[in-house]
Amino acid sequence: MQKPTNGKISPECKAIHKFYGYLKNYMKYCLFILSSLLSGQFFAQNNDAAFQVLYSSPVVSISAEKNLYETDNSPHFFIHYQIKNIGAYDLAFYLEDEDRLFYPNQWGIVDTTMRLIVSERRIIVHNMGDTTKRWMKRLYGKGELHKLKPGATIDYYRNFNNGSKNDIQFKEGEYMYISMDGELFYLQDKHINDTEFEYQISCAHFGSEKFTKESTVYLSYPISFKKIPTNAIIFQ
Repeated sequence: MQKPTNGKISPECKAIHKFYGYLKNYMKYCLFILSSLLSGQFFAQNNDAAFQVLYSSPVVSISAEKNLYETDNSPHFFIHYQIKNIGAYDLAFYLEDEDRLFYPNQWGIVDTTMRLIVSERRIIVHNMGDTTKRWMKRLYGKGELHKLKPGATIDYYRNFNNGSKNDIQFKEGEYMYISMDGELFYLQDKHINDTEFEYQISCAHFGSEKFTKESTVYLSYPISFKKIPTNAIIFQ
């Protein structure tokens, strides 16, 4: 394709030039990701022995502490969840709706750290369509999402609201299992270049066999209850 004799660049040439610009920036982004992975610049997921990783992706890790919590004004027990940004970009989470969070779904007593019968109901994950993505972008624009820098964490506590913590009765040699469920919407900020800002909206959930298997926490006898810290994010 030749340049016009009047010195003006044709629309076709502009389109090609723009395409190569995007391609160049995309390749730079891929090289950055690869070099970060090879050099270990990304943050590790939660490796604390007191926590169990329930869900992990290249950018986010969600864990549950292997302990129970309580408050003075509730008969229920609580689970401590920790969200960690393990990627290279800022994340923003929607934590205002208790129905769109990870939560304890079912508990029981077993004599082994393996469940032979999995009978509880699980949620139907929300559709990550254009409507959900526009909703998340509006919340982000209004500053209503919880932002998380690379390597940082957010903690929240969620109760099991069916029954009382006094119902937990078991003996040495037995285990209390807690099956987790839920979903969590998050948005990733990716500055691919100086002129383009891209949103990547995702939903963490137990939609695969791998995550379903890893979503059960086992507690051994005896159980002790910790107090929820002051000013913690609590859902009950």
